[in-house]
Amino acid sequence: MGIELLTLGLDGVMFDTEEAHLWSCNAAFKSCGLDLRWSVQQLRAAVRQHGVTHAILEMTRQSFRTSDSHEAARLVAEKNRFFHEFVATRGPMLHGGCAQLIDNALARGCKLAVVTAMPTRSATALLEHAFGTALHSMFSVTVTNANFKAPPDNGPHRLVLRTLAIDLHRCVAIDADGPGLDAAQRSGMWTVAASPHAHEYPNFSRAKLWCPNLQMPIQPSACSMMSVEKQSRFLTLDHLNTIRGAKSKHATVPKRPADACMHA
Repeated sequence: MGIELLTLGLDGVMFDTEEAHLWSCNAAFKSCGLDLRWSVQQLRAAVRQHGVTHAILEMTRQSFRTSDSHEAARLVAEKNRFFHEFVATRGPMLHGGCAQLIDNALARGCKLAVVTAMPTRSATALLEHAFGTALHSMFSVTVTNANFKAPPDNGPHRLVLRTLAIDLHRCVAIDADGPGLDAAQRSGMWTVAASPHAHEYPNFSRAKLWCPNLQMPIQPSACSMMSVEKQSRFLTLDHLNTIRGAKSKHATVPKRPADACMHA
């Protein structure tokens, strides 16, 4: 049963956006008059819990009282504004591993979808910077502002599956954020964690595979049931099909829950 669809996150999967998020968070703190500057480690700590797009929400809860909801909203809006400014002018580079996987998947007839919590304006700027007008023929579905806390049947991954009429068990979700991976896992999809940071792997323990920056798996257990000739240091669709097939022989495939209509 080959893979017919890959869903890809933007942050940490397609693009290295950590610098952009760190700069925009600190610029927002300064703009809102907060005497605070995050380090990379502080950003990553917030990201592990909330995901990179919503990391600053942790600071809004710590810095503002309930009566200051207007100031909290302003901080989030400023962060989004500065982030868009960064990506529109500097355009974070496309990850080499993801670029190769995209080309390989399209050549094999596999469909691609983008699923991200990133605001539409910034996500569009990133994708257009990397792919130009070709993005419209490359990605079958693009979901932005994704609500990863939605019930699984009404979540962003099931929306993609219903839109493309592809069976749940012919899909793989690739993300680098805990919330995105959790949402894909709750929907029943086979998942790959692409986070490059080893200390974050325990947060993705339910992911079927860990491939930092989409390099070949480095966890021995990930490859214990199959033999893959490493012709490339980056993951390919053939690698994914082989690994997933080997793992499926040792697991019971759950029944697919009945789909429900997504509410706006």
